[in-house]
Amino acid sequence: MRKAWCILTLTVMLGAAGCANYNTINAGVHEPESNNQAVMDLLAQAKQNNEYGEYALAESALERALRIEPRNPYLWFELAVVHKWQGQSSQAKSFAQRARSYASTDKMRAQIDRFIDNLVI
Repeated sequence: MRKAWCILTLTVMLGAAGCANYNTINAGVHEPESNNQAVMDLLAQAKQNNEYGEYALAESALERALRIEPRNPYLWFELAVVHKWQGQSSQAKSFAQRARSYASTDKMRAQIDRFIDNLVI
C-alpha cells in the first residue's frame, strides 16, 4: 500500500511539474493583471492550483475573479490555459478568443492568436 501511495504521489507531482511551466508569463502575455486586490488574490490562488494540477480549483478561482472583472483579458487567458491542460482544447480556444476580444494591445492579441494556433482541436 505504501509503495502504491508513493508511486501515485510521484506521478501526480511529475504531471504537475510538466504543466507548471506553461502560464501566461511564459506565453508572453504581459498586460497588467488587475488593480483589484481580490482579483489578484484569486489569480494567485488559481495559478498555484494550476501548478499542483488542481484544475477544478483553479477554474473556480478564475470564475470568481471574472465575476469581479468580467472584461479582464488576463483572467480569460488564464482560464484558457487551465482548460488546455485539462485537454479541453475547444473550451480553451473559446476562452482564449474571449481574452482576445478584451485585449488592449496588438501584441497581446498576437500572442493569444499564437496560443490558439497551437491548440490541437
